[in-house]
Formats: sequence, C-alpha cells, structure tokens
Amino acid sequence: EEHDVFETRVAELGIACEACHGPGAQHAAKQRDPIARYAQRASKAGDPTVVHPKRLSAERSVALCGQCHSYAYPKDENEWWTSGYAKAFRPGDPLEGSRTVLAPDAGRGAPEIDAPMESLFWPDGTIRVGGREYNGLVLSACYAKGESDAKISCLSCHAMHEGDPAGQIAPKHAGDRGCTSCHTKIDARHSHHEAGSPGSECISCHMPKTSYALFSAVRSHRIERPRADDAKPNACNLCHLDKSRSWTAKHLADWFGHRAPELEDDPAGAVWALSGNAAVRVVVADALGSRVALAATKKPGFHASLVSKLLDDPYAAVRFVAARTQAALPAAKSAHELLSPDLVQRLLEARDNRPITIAE
Repeated sequence: EEHDVFETRVAELGIACEACHGPGAQHAAKQRDPIARYAQRASKAGDPTVVHPKRLSAERSVALCGQCHSYAYPKDENEWWTSGYAKAFRPGDPLEGSRTVLAPDAGRGAPEIDAPMESLFWPDGTIRVGGREYNGLVLSACYAKGESDAKISCLSCHAMHEGDPAGQIAPKHAGDRGCTSCHTKIDARHSHHEAGSPGSECISCHMPKTSYALFSAVRSHRIERPRADDAKPNACNLCHLDKSRSWTAKHLADWFGHRAPELEDDPAGAVWALSGNAAVRVVVADALGSRVALAATKKPGFHASLVSKLLDDPYAAVRFVAARTQAALPAAKSAHELLSPDLVQRLLEARDNRPITIAE
C-alpha cells in the first residue's frame, strides 16, 4: 500500500556556512591545495569560488540576510514546497528572482497568509513582526537614499563571527558608532538628552522597540525620526510613558522646529495599554518593565497600576508579558501615582478589540 511521504536529505541542520557563503564544495576543493591557498592569500583578492558578504554591494548583502529575515512569499509556490528556495536563490542573488517581499500594498495575486495585513504591519507600512527586519530596513532613508559606502546594510552594525551572540553587534560598531560612522556631524547636543544617558543613544530615538517576537518587544529596523502623531507607539513616549503625546509634540517642535500637532493630553502609556489593540498592548506591557522607562518616568506606581490592568487582558501573550513585567517592577511608593478610575474606564471603553494575529 502506498502512502504520501516526504523524501528528505539533510546535509546540515540550522544556519550553516552555505546559508551565507553559498555552495562551498568548489571552494573547499581549491583550498586543499596549499600552493593555491597561499597564492590566494598573497593576491589580496577575493576567492571567486565562495561568497563573502562583506564584498557584496549593500543591496546584495542585505538580500542575503533578507532570505530569512523578511516576510515574503515564493514566486513559484509549487517549487518552494518541493525544494524551498534552493534552486531559485543563492547568496549574492537579489531576492526579487525568488520571492515577493510582503508589503501592505502587495496587490492582487498575493497568496493567502496566516494573518491579515493589519496584523503584520503598522498603519504606516512598518513591519511589526520581529525577525523580519529586512522589511523595515529597506524603508529606511539610510538604505533607500544612501549611496555607495553610505548605504546602510546589515553589516553596518552586525557581525556573525564576533561580539556578543545575543545581538551579534560588531564590537567596532557598538553604541552609536554604527550611526556616527556616516553621520559624522551629529554630536551629543542633537539628542537633547544628557550625554551618556539611554536617551542620548541613536537607537533609542530612531529604532524604538515597536516590533514583537517571542514574548518581547524588539527594535524596529525601519530607521526613522520620532513623531508624536505616529500611527504606532513613538520612541519618546515608550520611555516617558506617563507623559502625553501632546507633551512630546511640543518638545519635538521646540527642539527641531516641527509643527506641533493637536494631540490628547492623557498619558500615552495609559492610552496605549488600555485602549490600543493587542499588538500595541503587548509592546507597552514590555516597555513598562524597561529600566530605561522606569528611570525616565520615576513613577513605579504608574507602571504598576497599568500592569495590573494588563494582567486581565483577553490575550494570553499580553498577560504573560505583563506578569513578567510585574515581577521586575520595584514597589510603588505613593498612591498619587495611580491612575484615576475615570481615566481607566474611559480608555477601556475605547479599547480596540479587533482580532490581532502575529505569526512569528
């Protein structure tokens, strides 16, 4: 009796050398010859038998990472179910030949996916799913408008074989150095925060934690300027959770000459935690436990009062993150930090209860 079975062969499990460097058999065979090996080193040229990501253009280097770190669907779905992207993509190729990168305006013809577009993207088109950093990076001005060596790539900050494995940040690009290597005229005054403080770090303002994956908020890789009227939680209020978006708008207008939009005066953290949709609430549940946000707010009671509401959230992921945050919070010192019942009721009545599914 015949049965449908998968015929599989495994060479290496996990993310191995050839995922980034391409097929290596020819390279390995060549380098076994010591004369060829020493001649290659003496030439100072790249070995054409293998792909070296640092020698690729920014576009091809980013595509190499994007083969995994993008939300995309295959152009040949039948082939993908048979052999994945093994035939259609090799490191060094552009992504366009093998897949269509998902975007809110992908248009007709896109296959059905596990979640609606509004669950995957913020209203401004920014990806909100962690692990899909390619979708965010290619929308960044540093990538879209950068040229030659000034065009950002994943390797502008990351290194696979050095530094802390947790973030894979290249030691020479740690801190602000990944940004100031191009933005040479930016100094400590630009941030309007005390030098050396978390608020003065480039990523605090330009890469806030507005993506979600594995029960955590992670940094957005769409590098952009903070805006108080953004359609997603803004960088300023993810630290200053007790301040309103109106407060943020006024500061940005004073510092950078922006027009200050008319916004609500309620604490942004309360608005997002109590009336936002589930994707907003889980990001804020994580932010409420951030040591940086606690230092900026200096009101542990404010954080604790919001977390207590999130512990009753209808989404299990929000409750889980809120419980972890609660365990990390210091004891509240004063009752005046608690939210007013009228504000809580008003915001809960305005909660966005549309279903949200984030396929990690």
